[in-house]
Amino acid sequence: MRYEDPAWTAGGSAFADAKWVSPVAEDAPSTVGVNHTRIRGNVNYDYAYSNPYYNMYRFQFTLAPEVDSNHFEFDMRYYTDDSMQGVYVNSTTAMSPLPAGGFHSNPTTDASQNVKLTGPWQAGLNTIIFSVKDTGWSAGFLARMVPTVRSFCNAVPIRIAKTADKTAYLPGESITYTVTAENMGVDTVTANSLADPTPAGVQNAQWNCSSSLATGASCPTAPITAPINFDIKAGEKLTFTLTGTTAQTGSLSNTATLTPGTGGVCAADTGCTQTVSPTLTPVPNLTPAWAPGTPSALTVGTPATFTVNANNLGEAASTDGTLTITLPADMAFTGTPPAGCVVGGSSMSCTLPAIGANTRTTAITFSAQANAEIVNAAITANISDVTNESLLSDNAATTPVSAKKPDGGGPIHNGGTAQPVPVFAPWALAAMGMLMALSGWFVRRRQ
Repeated sequence: MRYEDPAWTAGGSAFADAKWVSPVAEDAPSTVGVNHTRIRGNVNYDYAYSNPYYNMYRFQFTLAPEVDSNHFEFDMRYYTDDSMQGVYVNSTTAMSPLPAGGFHSNPTTDASQNVKLTGPWQAGLNTIIFSVKDTGWSAGFLARMVPTVRSFCNAVPIRIAKTADKTAYLPGESITYTVTAENMGVDTVTANSLADPTPAGVQNAQWNCSSSLATGASCPTAPITAPINFDIKAGEKLTFTLTGTTAQTGSLSNTATLTPGTGGVCAADTGCTQTVSPTLTPVPNLTPAWAPGTPSALTVGTPATFTVNANNLGEAASTDGTLTITLPADMAFTGTPPAGCVVGGSSMSCTLPAIGANTRTTAITFSAQANAEIVNAAITANISDVTNESLLSDNAATTPVSAKKPDGGGPIHNGGTAQPVPVFAPWALAAMGMLMALSGWFVRRRQ
């Protein structure tokens, strides 16, 4: 049975929001021990127990998973009748015995006792059992749990999380990592640090920050670089994003490590480190490269030999592809085209064979000549039509060419033909000869 003494209920207790709880046997048969009959409020209570006797009071609560149990504590203010024999937390003796908390008809005039409970706590359900001893007609217990300062946590938990916008990427794709830091407490934590090295497989990385607060956000001043130093206000959630482009190779695994500032602690459910590990899907990546020693100074009318390599820099073998060679004006292909190549005007198209992964190469060698003088022109090699290739920014390469006549004469123009020498008709040459002869006679006559 439970008896709530009116003097210790919310209307009369010093706590105003707690109730005095006392077990009592009403009209119980006097068959055990010594009967203790007291008249209180014109009611006869017959408690058929031997002195002394003990009552156990159980208090349970659930500890949020983000709270570090090592930093959780509260003050317990209590009254007892007659004495507190001990406190047991999660089946472990926390303290024993405790001072009596007094019992008077007017408890507001009696001093309560205070004690700090520090665990051992655990995430989830926690059980506290209070053992109260009494030698009189009934026993009772009234307690109130309050924060030790401003919070039940003596350190502010900061929860972090780490995600990527996809689980798998192709080379050359955009990638975004998100790190959140959330203040789960009631106080600002200053001088926090977030270490987050850029993965080897990410290029052109850039950090940004946003806050859950409409005003007074704690985001660092841009540009942001890791490690990131920041303050975080009570209840604030900061979101840091790292954006970039995936490289051809390299790990995309990304780890964020939080070092809390003064008064902060990593949330128990996330810890101080969070990692996300998306994968980089292996695909071919063909890129052309002109062979060392490729001729650049040509002689008009003399064929030259050129070699361009089709390199596979990807993590997967290629099965196909097309290499196209484009000559500048006043150049032409000579000789027999390489196997698998077809010449059409100033272009030559070659079907590429399968090329193994990781810098495997196939070479295409051809001959071409300049038919006129050239300066500052270029031959272009371009690769296309490669199945599953995602990185296209490195699919073209050029090599410079210039050309002169064998005697070095004649005007030269950029990327075109030499200007022709003026040609005179026979009658014009005869007239010019007569004019020159007449000019000579006139000069001699004056002399």
